[in-house]
Amino acid sequence: MASHISSTRMVQFRGEVIGKVRGTADKRWLTLIDGGTALEIEAPSHAFPSKLREGQQLVVTAKPNFDVWRRNPVWKVSDPIAGDRQAAVQILPEVGPLELSRQKVAREFGIRPKPIRNLESIRPTGKIKNVVVICGQDAQVLADFKRGLHESDREHRVSVMAV
Repeated sequence: MASHISSTRMVQFRGEVIGKVRGTADKRWLTLIDGGTALEIEAPSHAFPSKLREGQQLVVTAKPNFDVWRRNPVWKVSDPIAGDRQAAVQILPEVGPLELSRQKVAREFGIRPKPIRNLESIRPTGKIKNVVVICGQDAQVLADFKRGLHESDREHRVSVMAV
């Protein structure tokens, strides 16, 4: 299996950055998603700008990097060959469909457009009247969500229900 993966030639992907760009001084890793497919990309640090943000769309030319220590191949971006005019990583000016959807929902419901990393920071001011949390009736996440939501809102304008 590994020999088949390692013999794969360079492939071009277009997708949207999700999550954080991780890295060291000489390498960076990011997750690129297009529809239902997510790929882990590894590249030299100079291939990705330091201000690359979630939602940014990229076109990446990479080859699978597989070894016995990895469960899944990481798609590795190589430095462009001297005669190759096309960069291995191209940053597109528009954001991806997931980011556009996140921004639309944020505008509609009056919440921040960035991913919610802390439940206690949620302060809905828009059209939200009812929230359904998918968890057990006695789950701690439900209590945390309600506490964060209602902490500054004495009127409890939003109803929270567990399903």
